[in-house]
Amino acid sequence: MARKQIEAAAVGLSVTKEWEVELMSQVSNDLLVAYPVVDPFRCNRLAELAKIIKVHIAVDSIFAVNAIAAGAQQHGATIGILVDLDVGYHRMVFNHRKLLCNSLSTLTLPQVCVSMGS
Repeated sequence: MARKQIEAAAVGLSVTKEWEVELMSQVSNDLLVAYPVVDPFRCNRLAELAKIIKVHIAVDSIFAVNAIAAGAQQHGATIGILVDLDVGYHRMVFNHRKLLCNSLSTLTLPQVCVSMGS
């Protein structure tokens, strides 16, 4: 199915897990990991793959940005970051209400990404 999407002019694919990146890299060289990866093993594996293909990861916390950045820096890789904001469906770990309750600006997460060169 993924191959058919690419043949039909899709520019990339979305996956949910780190191991799917490796599998789908056989079909596309532009992949989005829709859920943040935060453990060192998976961050390192994605960083290794990001040296071969274009990898983006949706993040919902500064913790996730830091974990992904550590893997990328360790391997000299570039991983794209997309900031995910909860707009009412409560699917993300952190939402804008939690950020505001903690006296943080809703721009804090994107500012951290920019400061890391993400």
